Amino acid sequence: DELDLQGVDLYWADRKFRTFYTLWEYDSNDRFQSAGEEISREEFERLWEAEVNGVEDIDILLYGTGLSFFLIK
Repeated sequence: DELDLQGVDLYWADRKFRTFYTLWEYDSNDRFQSAGEEISREEFERLWEAEVNGVEDIDILLYGTGLSFFLIK
């Protein structure tokens, strides 16, 4: 499955998404947040489909421990 949007694509089957030219991988070990609250990976995917229309709708924070933090604004 693929959702084409302005500057972003979500590939549910592979647990990856693209922001312009960068391909990001995510899994349930990563942290997800929306509207200031922690959410599950499944909720992240659902909210992406409903609310992410471009790169301005998502923030990506990377930590040195290998933990990634994905935030839907």
